Amino acid sequence: MANIYGYDKQKEYIKNALNNASLSHFYIVSGEVGCGKKELLNHFVKTILCESHEACNRCSACMKVESGNAVDVIRVSTSNKKTIGTKDIRTLLDDLYVRPVEGEYKIYIIDAGERLTTEASNTLLKALEEPPTYAVFFLLTSNKEKLLDTVLSRGTQIYLPPLSDNILETYIRKELKIFDDDKIEFLLNYSSGNIGVVKNLSLDDKFFYLREELIKILEQLGDKDARCLQSIKILFEENKEYHDDILKIMLSFIRDLVYFQNTNDDEGLINTDKMYLIKSLSDKIKNAFNLYDGILESIKLKDRNVNVIMTVKVAFMNALSEE
Repeated sequence: MANIYGYDKQKEYIKNALNNASLSHFYIVSGEVGCGKKELLNHFVKTILCESHEACNRCSACMKVESGNAVDVIRVSTSNKKTIGTKDIRTLLDDLYVRPVEGEYKIYIIDAGERLTTEASNTLLKALEEPPTYAVFFLLTSNKEKLLDTVLSRGTQIYLPPLSDNILETYIRKELKIFDDDKIEFLLNYSSGNIGVVKNLSLDDKFFYLREELIKILEQLGDKDARCLQSIKILFEENKEYHDDILKIMLSFIRDLVYFQNTNDDEGLINTDKMYLIKSLSDKIKNAFNLYDGILESIKLKDRNVNVIMTVKVAFMNALSEE
């Protein structure tokens, strides 16, 4: 079972509500993708169903939650669905008025709540008007702005903000067994406090390979521009499944370049381990902001199936032609 790093106040929220007999019927757990919502939800469910309400990880209830075999935990199936419709919510609510089998409470979970259609949201709200005393609903979302205002106002909100560098560094060293200071610094900067991003990157050798290849290309800028543009083309062509990663890495360097040109300060940069490259690019690309806009536009156009290689090359050519 995974340790939960950070979110100490949030972890105590449900326990305190149980102790004070103030457990809500509806909680909205929000935070960006990868921040740890599902792990925290697992802790919440254990706390509610645990024989001692401590999420002890030893009692029968906790073990069943951990293994996914808790009969009083009901979930909406959201896999491969772009929306959660009325039928999904009605299926979830089929046994709402059937009392719990094993304990005091029944837990209803809606993941990716931002996918709820208006009709499904209204069906859920109707069930929440007079829920049975034993029912507790959790709605998880990475984009709560897409929820109806009536849904937001009905739920008790629990927000998971980005984690501090200190907490993430502890996680990196203790759980991921990474001790290289430069790599740790890059993971902290690139992840912006998102523990899921840190974990995924630590397991993704391809990402760091692409980063090193892109660095070699960017080092040619200003001296061998034609070769550089050709190398960018080849990098995209040879890594068709990784266009998103290439664009994100590229954008991080251009973002650093914009920041450095405007502040002349290396505090706040993502790629601090490649400061020499940021300074070099700053001398060669006079208006990095236009290049940044160009790469952003390439990302948008990619989603519309426009040739990403051509749009990226045009963005660099325009930046390099500026006086």
